[in-house]
Amino acid sequence: MGKVILFSAAGGTDPISNSNCQDGALLHICRVYQPDKIYVYMSNYALSCEKLDNRYTYCLEKLYARTSKKLDYELIERPELEEVQDFDAFYDDYKKVIKTIMNTMEEGDTLYLNASSGTPAMKSTLVVLATLGDVDGILLQVTTPDKKINKHVHDNYDVKMLWELNPDNSEGFVNRCSIVNCQSIVRMKHEEMLKQLINSYDYSAALSMAGNMNSEETKNYVHYLEYADYRMQLDYDSLNKLSIKYGLKSFIPIATGKYRNAVEYALSLIIKSERGDYADFVRGLTPLILELFILILEKHTRINARDFCYKDKYSGGYRWDVGKIKKNSKTTEWLNIWNEEYKEGFKEGNYLQAIHLLFVIKKYCSTDIVNHSELLRNVEENVRNSAAHEIGPVTADTIKKISGSSCDKIIKSIKALFNYSGVVSDTRVWDSYRDMNSYIVSAISQINR
Repeated sequence: MGKVILFSAAGGTDPISNSNCQDGALLHICRVYQPDKIYVYMSNYALSCEKLDNRYTYCLEKLYARTSKKLDYELIERPELEEVQDFDAFYDDYKKVIKTIMNTMEEGDTLYLNASSGTPAMKSTLVVLATLGDVDGILLQVTTPDKKINKHVHDNYDVKMLWELNPDNSEGFVNRCSIVNCQSIVRMKHEEMLKQLINSYDYSAALSMAGNMNSEETKNYVHYLEYADYRMQLDYDSLNKLSIKYGLKSFIPIATGKYRNAVEYALSLIIKSERGDYADFVRGLTPLILELFILILEKHTRINARDFCYKDKYSGGYRWDVGKIKKNSKTTEWLNIWNEEYKEGFKEGNYLQAIHLLFVIKKYCSTDIVNHSELLRNVEENVRNSAAHEIGPVTADTIKKISGSSCDKIIKSIKALFNYSGVVSDTRVWDSYRDMNSYIVSAISQINR
């Protein structure tokens, strides 16, 4: 069985109250829990009292003389500590002292922290340190005998007489100790961490954290965390079922399935860039660039490139069908362009690729569209291939060095092509994840307990 250790300040009503002759919090906790080791944190005032009549050590010795345990205590003396109402005066020292105590503990030991002795600033420091996880201890509080605020009477303090008159020395004394849970502070800590995760787009981690919290505390927003997680995974079936089941507000800016997938995919890549997941960002560009080029040509030529392909039954990819291409006058022009570009001519069964469509875009589209398209194709050809085939870090500097374009410039070209394709005309679409995050954060902040 492990040792019981107590850390406590020496308070104004310790060790015995001069107004009601009963245990102060320090002595009462020792009476109930009988710690194996006691650390007493003493300000200038407490030290002067101890020097005057040994009141703290006297009462501890008298108490332990009634038990089978050996008294083991350490006085942590702070004679320079006079501003005991100043939180900042001892916050760091409390933390340092308690961590030092923790370093001496062995497996199975229990550390109790007296949250009822000392000034209000001392008590609140312990609560903050324990509930925010800076120290690992169990908070204890001790109620006053008459359930009212203690009266601090310091004149004519006679420790020996107070010990003899103390009714807590009787066998039937009332245990006034209780453990402090501070659920509201713990909840606030968790909620602040949730907000950080949400604003970092880490919905999976936020959902996991919410799962360990009280369901009553998370009921206002937990389903939106699920919604956001499904959205980031591009799992629309699960997202739609969840939305219908709980009547959730939609944050998908493009409702039409044909364009929704492309826009949501683009948003997910933009978020990867914002989070610094540059390798995933560049690896994910190829399907997006191909889709953008298809949309651009569909807008400007009324031709959907996939209509002139067949689907490979093994890979699932699209391959060009030259027979279909030759049956349409416009796509026949495309074929002529490709035959000029490729010395051996354009062959049946080639996979549909962005480079093929770029040749056509350069023939039929404006200079601005061509410039954005060439920029993206250059990134795909150089950076994407490097990230896919080489072991090593991919950073924002790597991308710019290889392609000549920053991530911001790449994203700007993606947004421009969505605009030129007619799919995204409202730039607020690109803020939809931030809007969703703000909504969830707001729901977390609501006081609805």
